[in-house]
Amino acid sequence: MYPLFKNGEEVEMKKVKTLKRNNFVVIDFLGNNILKKIVGIPNDIFEIYGDSLFINKTFICHLKQNSVLYDFLREFNGVLPDDNYIVIGEDENSIDSRIFGPVLRNSILGKV
Repeated sequence: MYPLFKNGEEVEMKKVKTLKRNNFVVIDFLGNNILKKIVGIPNDIFEIYGDSLFINKTFICHLKQNSVLYDFLREFNGVLPDDNYIVIGEDENSIDSRIFGPVLRNSILGKV
């Protein structure tokens, strides 16, 4: 599988009020703009079996135990809190919610 976007590629971004699952978004991460895909939206139901994350009964990705996202999700009894989004990159080694946890809505700059 080939990446949808390449490093350095220019994309058009627009501000939107509503974000949906599978939207590609630009996020402010430590002063850098990064492009990620939304896989979890507020009030989604999540489950963790072993190292596998499922959202609304669909497999999303593998998680490392004691990662920020793993620990965060364990605290919230199966429901993603309001204003929180889970985002992932196209490669399993991507710096994304598996590393830094859920993203707050105000950190999402816009939709691609």
